[in-house]
Amino acid sequence: MATSAPAEGHSGGGRAPGQRHDRIFGVCDKLDLGPLTLGVVGSSGPSFPCMSRDERGVQFEELNPSQCRVLLQTASVGRLSLSIEALPVVLPVNYAVDGDAVVFRTMPGTKLSAALFQTVVAFEVDDYEPNGDVGWSVLVRGISSEIQDDDAVTRARNLPLRFISPGGLSDSFIRIPIGAVTGRSLQPRYQVPA
Repeated sequence: MATSAPAEGHSGGGRAPGQRHDRIFGVCDKLDLGPLTLGVVGSSGPSFPCMSRDERGVQFEELNPSQCRVLLQTASVGRLSLSIEALPVVLPVNYAVDGDAVVFRTMPGTKLSAALFQTVVAFEVDDYEPNGDVGWSVLVRGISSEIQDDDAVTRARNLPLRFISPGGLSDSFIRIPIGAVTGRSLQPRYQVPA
């Protein structure tokens, strides 16, 4: 279905006008991703609202590791991809960045907890405008491990993570090192109709 640029002052997604737009572009501005505001309502660049999404097209730009690390710190929920009982699983998890690792809680004794023991996993975070024209995604791949050092566990308990067990007393903490990290931004490729 072809879509046109959103009406002025409307960003979609049930948010206050411009709120999501401002959040995504604010992050992109910090990363110096270039003219991401081109053609977006409310920007100083040209706009082609009569063009369909297919005519406008989109383009991807690779993000460097530093940009990826900044973006990882702007969200609190990501997608964990792993294998449980030989089947692929993708689960949403509440996470925080602690130094050079992504950290999240789990409950000991669960299939998830068992599957995360020294396992290669993928962790993905993204944010997109409702029409899919603008956004970013970051992918971290690494070997997950349980945090067991007392000082590290104490630090993990102070991270802004939601409890899994009552009061979080039984929770264990899993870390994924941010080593193999890649990302890309998505922006419109505006073309003036001939």
